[in-house]
This record gives sequence, C-alpha cells and structure tokens, in this order.
Amino acid sequence: MYKIALIFFLSALLACQRKTIPVIIERKDATSPKPALVKETIVADTAAGRQIFMARCGRCHGVPDPLQYTTRQWETILASMIPRSRINKEQALHLTAFVNTNADK
Repeated sequence: MYKIALIFFLSALLACQRKTIPVIIERKDATSPKPALVKETIVADTAAGRQIFMARCGRCHGVPDPLQYTTRQWETILASMIPRSRINKEQALHLTAFVNTNADK
C-alpha cells in the first residue's frame, strides 16, 4: 500500500509541474528579404550648433564666448561637457562645428 501511495504522489507531483514552452525571440527565415543598409551622412550645421550651444550650455552656466578658447581647448571642454549635457551624436556634431568655426585659432 505504501508503494502505491508513493507512486501516486510522485506521478501527481510530476504531472502538476509547469511545462516550459520555448519562446522564439527572433525568427531567422532564409526566405525573408534582408533590409538594405542605408548609410546616412549628416552635414555639420553651424546654425544648428549655435542654437544647441545657447540652449544646452546656457542651461547650467553662463554661455562662454567661443573666442575665449582655442580649438584644442574646446576639444577638451567638449569631451567632458557633451556627455553631461545628454545630447545625441548629431547634435554633438553641430555643436562641435559651431565651436570650432568660431574658436580662437
């Protein structure tokens, strides 16, 4: 009687466990067309860079005159300030173009 109860208990325990179902995260189908790679080039815009400079740099501190520093000094300044200002790569390109155009040579 003890063996039958043990077998019944074990079969009930195994039957009640949750079954795992595989989840397909990404389907790789050989027949589906692959998207074409589009390379987009962004041209630096100094007018947009000026707007970003005034808005983002002026948010936390006074806006410095770009002529205050050389292009090499601006390179160091922007390397530390761009991540702090949380601007994207395109905005950083415009901002850098504006500063380098108007910096002391």
